Amino acid sequence: MDDSDTFDAKTTTGKFSLRIQDSMLPLLGMVSQRVLSEAPQAELVVELANYAKIGETGTNETAITIVPMSLQLPPGITRIPLGELKWSVLMRENHPAADDWNMNSWAKWSHVRVGANRSTGDYVDKKAQEEGVRRKVNTTVSHFMMALPIIQTSDLLFTSYLQCDTAFLNSYGLIQRPCPLALHSIPIGL
Repeated sequence: MDDSDTFDAKTTTGKFSLRIQDSMLPLLGMVSQRVLSEAPQAELVVELANYAKIGETGTNETAITIVPMSLQLPPGITRIPLGELKWSVLMRENHPAADDWNMNSWAKWSHVRVGANRSTGDYVDKKAQEEGVRRKVNTTVSHFMMALPIIQTSDLLFTSYLQCDTAFLNSYGLIQRPCPLALHSIPIGL
């Protein structure tokens, strides 16, 4: 390989695509700032991840996708571990459950759930049932970010693996509490 074949992030004018699940959107500011500081002349295109199109990763259309480690990848695509998504419960500031936070508080209040509107429970519901509690789901949304304005203006709780830093939570007037259920973290990769 000669010098013309080496990649230099500082001078590249290439286009970099990043596909990311909406549960990780609060981290997007940090990710984009790093990419743009290391490759200031590059163009960054950000899209919601569509795991059905994972085969496009590494093509001219998509350079990087952040995915669960459990997702089966097509041949020729490699993945490196990035860490884990951890479960927590989000609620509005000054929520009545915040000060006396425990399993009973979690079960007492209604919840927002992400996913198709279904009569059967999801992973959280199944784990709650195993621990002898039941969650009352009042609202179902199709994307994680849709839950935020709903919990911001109500007493609903949101149990999720949405990754938020303090500044992001503050911007929505939300607080975060540990999930009282024993939920497995979700390993993710790049």
